[in-house]
Order: sequence, then C-alpha cells, then structure tokens
Amino acid sequence: MADFVKAGDLNFVAQLNTLKTKLPTYATTFGLTPAQIASVEADADFMAYVVLRNNGVPGFAQDWTKLKNQVRFGGDGTIIPPFPAPPDVTTPPATPIQPNVEGRFRQLAAQLKAHNNYSKTIGEDLGIEADETGFDEENYKPEGTAKAVLNEVTIKFSKKGVDGQAIYSKVTAGTSSPSPSPSPSTPASLSSFTKIAIDFHSPYIDNRPLTNPGQPETREYYLRGVKNDKEIGVPGDVIRVVVGA
Repeated sequence: MADFVKAGDLNFVAQLNTLKTKLPTYATTFGLTPAQIASVEADADFMAYVVLRNNGVPGFAQDWTKLKNQVRFGGDGTIIPPFPAPPDVTTPPATPIQPNVEGRFRQLAAQLKAHNNYSKTIGEDLGIEADETGFDEENYKPEGTAKAVLNEVTIKFSKKGVDGQAIYSKVTAGTSSPSPSPSPSTPASLSSFTKIAIDFHSPYIDNRPLTNPGQPETREYYLRGVKNDKEIGVPGDVIRVVVGA
C-alpha cells in the first residue's frame, strides 16, 4: 500500500500546511479540541521554518567557498564581492514544539481515519490519503517489440507497474511476411500459443534452435503482465518475426 506521507521535506511541508489550513473546518466533525488544532498549526509552522532555512544553508556554504577561492586564487574578477548573507534564523516560530512532527502527523491521521465520520473524500481534502497510482490491474495491457537476427529473437518490453512479463510463443514452419505492427490478439488467435518464459528484466532473448535445422520459420509472440507471481490484465498484441532467414 502506498504511504500517504509525502516524500521529500518540501512536499511534507506542503502536506502539513494543507492539514493546518483545512483541519479547523472538521474540528466539530471529529470532536477535535482547540489544543489539537493549535498543535497541528505549531508543527506545520515550525517544520516549514526549519526546512526552508535548512535549504538556504547549502547555497550559503557554496557562496562562501566561492569567495574563499576568489580571495586565495583570483579568477572571478578583480573586486572582492560582499560577504554572503546567511539564512535568517532570527525569528523562529513563537510556539516551541517537541521532536517527531511526522510521528504526530501519522498519529493524528490514524485517529481521524478510525473515526465514524471519516471518509476518503475528507481524507483527500485534508491531504492524508495516499495518491492514486492510476494502475488498472484488470485492464493492464503489455507493450513489446521483437527483432530477429539470424536464429535469435530479442524481445523488449516495459513493465509500467508490473513485475515482469510472461512470454508466449507459437512457431510455424516456413516464412510469412511479418506484420508491420503488432496485430490485435483475440482468445481464438492465442489458443495455440505456449508459454516459454517469465522474465523480470527486458530484454528477453529467445535462442531456441530452429525446428528444422537450416529452415527459416515464423515465430509469433504475445506478452502477459506478471504481478505478485500472478498473470494479470489482458494479453498484449501478437508480434511476428521470421527466424533463420
């Protein structure tokens, strides 16, 4: 399950600010006390202050290093520039807080989600629901390509939310013109295919020997997504290549 807490300090600061702004609207809905609301506001303000000041430190250090190098070696002009201005830490938030802002944030989110009045819509408004991945497991359809060089076929595929691909194939003696692009697959057209591999890293190399040594043959493939050791979604389109030509 995706974590609802945003990754990255700036993203977390924005998430805290959303909760700070929206939570008072739901104070009555969840029976929150003024002290709880004030705690969320203090955490949001203090976290924002610390993160934004912290982000200014690397630039300050880089400016000092540049100045030091110019003083010692020259090369950046004939005039020494003013000393870099440090991040302003003279006016921290008035309300002190205890460590572990994220811990309190998670605890409050769990409290709200356990309340009878909670809904996913409210959670999204408060910014405490995980982002939707947009992955449709039922309708997932693989995409891939196949290229033959002599007696070997290289099958390339992308995962796009799955762990790997099951590879199905059908071999026909002789040659036929390869489709200029993958052709749509149907249950009837796939009934004669056999699974030859499950691969978790593209590309897959099909180096099976020719059915009849020295005689070209047509090989057809389709892919099926694999997630958590289970095939999912719908079959990919059929790809056809000539091997051994």
